[in-house]
Amino acid sequence: DLPRPKMWQTEPPSSYIGGACRSEDGARTWDCASNMPQTALTHILLDSKSPVNSRTLYATGFGRGVFKSVDGGKHWSLKNSGITGAEPFAWRLAGDPRRALYLVIARRSYDGSIGNEGDGALYRSTDGAQHWTSVRLPEGVNGPHGLAVDTNDPKRLYLAAWGRRPLEIT
Repeated sequence: DLPRPKMWQTEPPSSYIGGACRSEDGARTWDCASNMPQTALTHILLDSKSPVNSRTLYATGFGRGVFKSVDGGKHWSLKNSGITGAEPFAWRLAGDPRRALYLVIARRSYDGSIGNEGDGALYRSTDGAQHWTSVRLPEGVNGPHGLAVDTNDPKRLYLAAWGRRPLEIT
């Protein structure tokens, strides 16, 4: 048997290093955000309807939550109102044409159990990440890790998640 990786179990997410950087010259040079705490970012979403000279961006920080920038990534602020739990494993964001945002919180289980707050979660914001509300996951799944919005029908969502079943004891 190979040892199982511990990922976040050995070091708290607050110890992860990383952040957001931006390039204005096709990736020849980079400027990194100075006001974002060290964060393992997992996704960045651009609001394509935001003004070109002041782009709105959203970023997911693993163990931190959701960050928002309204100046093209120069400055960031944490936007976690309504997200439950400490150190949310913010994983992916998706936006719809009406500017609603969807946030995937990755599964967090230290003991392999299911049916609890470690199952992962899905949230929705309709006010630019100022507030988040929980969206119930489909029956029989946990561990959401991907989400897409149908561009022709923004009410249609596609969720990638794990199937959930109780552990079988033999």
